[in-house]
Amino acid sequence: MTQTAVQAAAYLHHLALESSTPSHLAEFYSDAMDMGLAKISDAEWRCEGPGRRMIIVAGEDKKLSFAGMACRNADGLAALRARRKRGT
Repeated sequence: MTQTAVQAAAYLHHLALESSTPSHLAEFYSDAMDMGLAKISDAEWRCEGPGRRMIIVAGEDKKLSFAGMACRNADGLAALRARRKRGT
């Protein structure tokens, strides 16, 4: 049986949004979602709170740059890797 991400207990770990003004968007999310804010560089900011993480990077407005997934255990990760190798 092929395991899906849900069966493997995978979850969204973080996401990265692009913005032409990353500092402004990061400040907005930090304030609106009560998250800590860290300036990584002029082009990258990180917002973090309990159970939520966002990265804001310089780029095109209103664009998802990437999303990071995680598994709750090594077995789930191994199942997803095996699925990927099979191409299903």
